[in-house]
Amino acid sequence: MSDTLFITGATSGFGEACARRFAEAGWKLVLTGRRAERLNALCAELSKQTEVLGLVVDVRDRKAMEEAIANLPPSFATLRGLINNA
Repeated sequence: MSDTLFITGATSGFGEACARRFAEAGWKLVLTGRRAERLNALCAELSKQTEVLGLVVDVRDRKAMEEAIANLPPSFATLRGLINNA
């Protein structure tokens, strides 16, 4: 499956659990979080299963979120779903 899922707040809790589950199912993932170290570790782990793009961004910063979404690489730009967890 090459569908791409965008998950906010992916560095812990429900967001992290969703990222793990969808990676197992073969979804490409765009993961966001505020904590770079945790996000990078999760992306490195999940990239063994699927394509993953990590974006260190705070969803409270509307401009930063808009820029992050507008500048997604072409291979991640067609989103099939959103888990707005943050």
